[in-house]
Amino acid sequence: MSNQIPATIRGQKYISLKTFRKNGAGVATAVWFGEENEKLYVMTKSTTGKCKRIRNNPAVTVAPCNIRGIVTGVEIAAVARLLPVPDHSR
Repeated sequence: MSNQIPATIRGQKYISLKTFRKNGAGVATAVWFGEENEKLYVMTKSTTGKCKRIRNNPAVTVAPCNIRGIVTGVEIAAVARLLPVPDHSR
């Protein structure tokens, strides 16, 4: 897989971030994001379901979407990681 942000996502306002439950069921959430150094960044509270699911399984998919979460492009497999607290201010 390429380490570049796909053209269909670059410059968009929202992505659909799909995380996976322990039983394999996907949970898609529309999130506002930022881009830096060919990485996507999402800010959310550490107590949210998506953070819990990422802790259990870092495999996610991302796709461009509108504010309502309606996917407007192809889903792309990715790996998520939770940043350590010292990096939160970025």
